[in-house]
Amino acid sequence: KVIPNKNIKRYFAIRPTAKTMGAVRMAIFRGALGLNVSSAMKNLTQISNTFAEEGAVATIKGYMSLLNRGNLKEVEKANLMKEIITAEHRMKPIRSVVEKMDKVLFVFFDTAERINRSAAYFATKSNAIKKGLSQEKAIELALSQVRKTQFAYGKLDTPLMLHDPVTKTAFQFATFPIKQAELLAGYAKNKQYKSIASYVMATFGITWAIGDMIGLDYKDALVKNIFPTLGPVPSLIGSGVEVLKTESDQKRQQAIEEIKKTGSLFIPAATQGKKTIQGIGAYQQGASTTPTGKTRYEIEKTPSNLLKSAIFGQYSLGHFLLH
Repeated sequence: KVIPNKNIKRYFAIRPTAKTMGAVRMAIFRGALGLNVSSAMKNLTQISNTFAEEGAVATIKGYMSLLNRGNLKEVEKANLMKEIITAEHRMKPIRSVVEKMDKVLFVFFDTAERINRSAAYFATKSNAIKKGLSQEKAIELALSQVRKTQFAYGKLDTPLMLHDPVTKTAFQFATFPIKQAELLAGYAKNKQYKSIASYVMATFGITWAIGDMIGLDYKDALVKNIFPTLGPVPSLIGSGVEVLKTESDQKRQQAIEEIKKTGSLFIPAATQGKKTIQGIGAYQQGASTTPTGKTRYEIEKTPSNLLKSAIFGQYSLGHFLLH
C-alpha cells in the first residue's frame, strides 16, 4: 500500500521516534522509581496540595477514610490510578518480562500515588457533602480536585512544551514541577493567598520532619518542585560528547563517572539498589565516610540501623543519629 506524502513524516518519523523515546523514558522510570522507598515517600509530600486546597480538617478526614475497606472499593471504582506518571506506558498490554516486573518494581510508588489520590478524593468529597452537594455532585467534584491537586498525566493534560516525544524525553521529570507551578500560579492569580500559605506551611512541616531521611531539603521542596530541569538523557549525551572532545584527563574522567551514574538508570531499581549497597557498606564499617575517608558520623550496629541504612541509604542515617 502506498502511503500518501502527507503521512510520510507520521509513519517514518513521529511514530518510531515516539515509540523509541517512550521505551527510553520507561526504562529510566524503572531505574529511578523502581522499589525506591525514598521517592515514594517524596511523592507522599503532595499532601501539601490537598492541605492547601481542602484545609486541615478535611485532609485529615481524607486520610482517615483510607482505613475503611468500603471506601477502598469506592476508590477502585473511581479508577483514580489511570493517570499517574507512568500510566502512558503501563496501560498497554504486557509483552516483555521486564513489563511483567513493573507491578513489583512500582509497588511503593503506586501505593504512595493511591494514598495521595484517595485521600484527596475523600477530603474533597467530605467538604462537598458538608456544603450541601448531592452524593453524585460531590463525587464529580472530588474527581476533578484529584486531577487538580495530584495532577493528571494523560496526553490531554501534558504541557504543550512536552507534546513532542524528543522534548518530553529531554525534560522527562519536568511535568510535575510544571503542574505544581501552574497550581501555585493559579492561587496567586485568584488571590488565594491562604492556599499558598497553607501549601508553604505544610511543605516546611514535612521537610522538617522527614526531609533528611528521604533526601528532601527546603530548596527541593520550594524551588526545584516548581522549576523544570533537564532529565537524565541530555546529561548522558552531554557527558558522552565531553568524553570525545575534551583534552583534559580530569574532565574526561568526570564525564565518564557521570555516564556511569546516569547510564545506571537503565537498570531496573538501580537508584534503590545503589542506596542499599552504600547504606549496608557504611553500616558494616561502622561509619559513613567521605570519598577522602573522613568520617561523617559513626553508625551503631543495631538491627534498626541496619534496616534504615538498607532502605534509605547511608546519607539518611545522619537524620536518625543526629536528631
